[in-house]
Amino acid sequence: MAKKNGTGRSDCIIYEQIENKSKEIIIREGFENITLNQLQKELNIDPIVFYERYDNLEKLLDLLIRKYDYWIADIFHQKYKEDDIFNSICEVFDEIINMLNSDRFILEIALWNIHSRHYLAKRAGASWSINSMAYIDKINKIINKSCGFDFSSVFNMLLSGLFYLFLEDASKIADSKDNNIQIENLKKQIKDTLLSLIPSPNE
Repeated sequence: MAKKNGTGRSDCIIYEQIENKSKEIIIREGFENITLNQLQKELNIDPIVFYERYDNLEKLLDLLIRKYDYWIADIFHQKYKEDDIFNSICEVFDEIINMLNSDRFILEIALWNIHSRHYLAKRAGASWSINSMAYIDKINKIINKSCGFDFSSVFNMLLSGLFYLFLEDASKIADSKDNNIQIENLKKQIKDTLLSLIPSPNE
């Protein structure tokens, strides 16, 4: 039986609520503005309930961020096909766009990484790069032989552009009635850009 705490909620439920509420506050107000007092007030929990699982707010933030350490690497793992590099890359960017469109928390991590010197923010950005490096290196070797350019630079440039676009226009895109059209147009723009750099196997 799940252990009950002073709120009448089981531990697994309250900790899930703590993590979900933390993400909600961060999406609403940013990493720099979340406080333990605010979290406790919005969830109506006693501080001891929080400290039974997390040593401090920083530990909670670390746990939330670490769940996203492999999100780009996971996309590469799912989409990478060595015998179909061009379409693999297009599918990787399609899925990155889907993630940025559907999960605002990723954008908040990216924004924190850009504006903060906090070690958690910097670790998050570094982990995204390091964990996807093996796939980028594989693709880079194949493309470099046939096209003679550095795919890693192109990937980082396009990824940075997508982050910038979504950070600037995320709320506008999300609230738009034409959201699906905008997202599909963005995917097409990325594909056209890649097509201008990487010969398609169909050509």
